[in-house]
Amino acid sequence: MNQRHSQVGDGRFVRQYSYPETTVVAVDVGGAATVDTVDQTAIVVPEDGETFEFDLPGESVSATSNNGVVVVEVAA
Repeated sequence: MNQRHSQVGDGRFVRQYSYPETTVVAVDVGGAATVDTVDQTAIVVPEDGETFEFDLPGESVSATSNNGVVVVEVAA
C-alpha cells in the first residue's frame, strides 16, 4: 500500500491509498455530505459548508459519504 496526502483549496486534506487493484481517495468533511463524480473529478457538497472538488487519479468505481468521510474508489 502506498499513501499520499494533498490539500484542496479550503484546507481539507485528501488522502490517497494505492493498492494493487484499486486506489481509494478519502476526505474528512466533518459532517454529512453528498458526493458525485464526473470523469476524473469528485464534487463534494457538505450539508453545512461550501462545495469543493478534487481531482481523481482515474475514473471512479464508487463514491460514498458516511459519518463525515467521503470515500471514492478508483480502478487501478
